[in-house]
Amino acid sequence: MQLETPYKTPSAMDTAVEEIATYSPKVFASEGRIGRLRFLVYSMLYQFLLALIFGISAGIISTIDKSSVGEMPIIIGALIGLVVIVSIWVALVPVKRRLHDMDCTAWWAIIYFIPLIQFIFYLVLLFAPGTAVSNRFGPKPDKNSIPIIVFGLIFPLLTVGIGVAAALAIPAYNDYVQRVQL
Repeated sequence: MQLETPYKTPSAMDTAVEEIATYSPKVFASEGRIGRLRFLVYSMLYQFLLALIFGISAGIISTIDKSSVGEMPIIIGALIGLVVIVSIWVALVPVKRRLHDMDCTAWWAIIYFIPLIQFIFYLVLLFAPGTAVSNRFGPKPDKNSIPIIVFGLIFPLLTVGIGVAAALAIPAYNDYVQRVQL
């Protein structure tokens, strides 16, 4: 007869493997957690959409008849106010979701509005790992899909490419303008 002792090492068959709960993050959701690469992709996507909104609102403002003075400044002010509110939301949503992935409250997003510290804070959000398991803000996000990985590589390369093109094109254009003026 063999006695069971409570101090023995548990065998693999006796222990149940705990499933780690995950969820698939949605692009335009304001709740939940996102990882580092999704933070980069969602931030760039949101900024692109914000630039589109700015362009459309600038087009609307430029088509408004300036001859009728009346209520136009109020309408233009309301439109600019709406664009500002949308831009603040666009800036804060990915920051909030990334902070939740790091098990921090969204109040830390206030740091995002301090001009010089904003860059360092963005780098922390971009490179600091999130919690590996579920935290108080929800389950861990799923692994990155192929489109997220592709866009995560394309956006920085596109940004660098535009910067290099601008660095080459602007001096060449200035040289062209000087030659034409002579």
